[in-house]
Amino acid sequence: MLKDCNNSDKRLSGTGDTLYQVNGIAYMEADLKLAHLRILIVIIGHLQQAIRFKISRHKPGTSVPKSLLPREGPLTTRGQTARLCIDVAEFRLYPRNGGRLREYLQELQDTSIAFPVYGKDDLSTMHVFQGIIAGYSFPAYSKSVEIYLQERMVHRLLLTEEGYTSYSRQAAITSTNKYTVRLYWLICSWRHKGGFAMKLPTFRRILSLEKSYSRYDNIVGRILNPSGQELRERFPIWFLYKAYGSGEDRLLVFKIRTRVAPEQEEQERRSVWDVCFHLLHSAGASQSALDEIFPQVEYEDLKPFLNKVISLCNYTKELRPAPRNVTSYIRTSMQAWLDDWRLRYDVVSDE
Repeated sequence: MLKDCNNSDKRLSGTGDTLYQVNGIAYMEADLKLAHLRILIVIIGHLQQAIRFKISRHKPGTSVPKSLLPREGPLTTRGQTARLCIDVAEFRLYPRNGGRLREYLQELQDTSIAFPVYGKDDLSTMHVFQGIIAGYSFPAYSKSVEIYLQERMVHRLLLTEEGYTSYSRQAAITSTNKYTVRLYWLICSWRHKGGFAMKLPTFRRILSLEKSYSRYDNIVGRILNPSGQELRERFPIWFLYKAYGSGEDRLLVFKIRTRVAPEQEEQERRSVWDVCFHLLHSAGASQSALDEIFPQVEYEDLKPFLNKVISLCNYTKELRPAPRNVTSYIRTSMQAWLDDWRLRYDVVSDE
């Protein structure tokens, strides 16, 4: 079965460093080791042609040509499967690659995983799979392994209709911390919004922390701070965070930062400044509001800031009676927006 692995089956493997994946992976609930995540990254890499095809069509429910899908695998107790044939070296599980890979594949076969239900705006209900993979074939001394996925798992991993994101394969697969990988996926899925907020119990569920890290300071010291540091040092995208409230009502708010060329940042800042200037003028506010607020706006906040200015200016035009001092009103509103991250970002809902 494995003798043709290095030719026709490998046509499905993605090339280059950028991987695309559906957003549901960022919110999956499964107690996974770092090695499990690396295997999942490799599996996603072998589905790239199908994922990219669906993304390029921009049409919900697009059918993927059979030539871009994995070949049919064996029939198992979990139903019909699809087959991926993968070089062992792709998993980067050195040393003693073979023995460790068998161990991890067996664990993945026995580990349940839950994904958000497509079409729902929250995480209150999840779609559960009994086993991330349906089986595998890995003869002794083989340089390749066949991994079998349930057909419905393949369908779930190709569900671009729920949204998708991209990230660096090299950065993710070489990370030394499983929580860094999970948080990397999360912030990549929210990068265009600048950040997001999540209740502490939801954060625990997604990272499978229900039976551990009961104390918030342990989450800070062992997950948030180490992952944030690794992302900032090695990745092109990282996060800052603030916590609001206490106990299980605590809300974690993540602000996403990205590396960008100074020339690009300056160009975009000038563009946003010009638009905001004209918006304020049309609303009867002076430039002084922008002079005081704009220097506080970081690059990642430019688009959300512009959207907020648009909203405020439209609101002040319609407000009756009109504010006595439009400039002061807008300045105060924007300062509150900058100071309180909860006003900026959407909350990941589990209700």
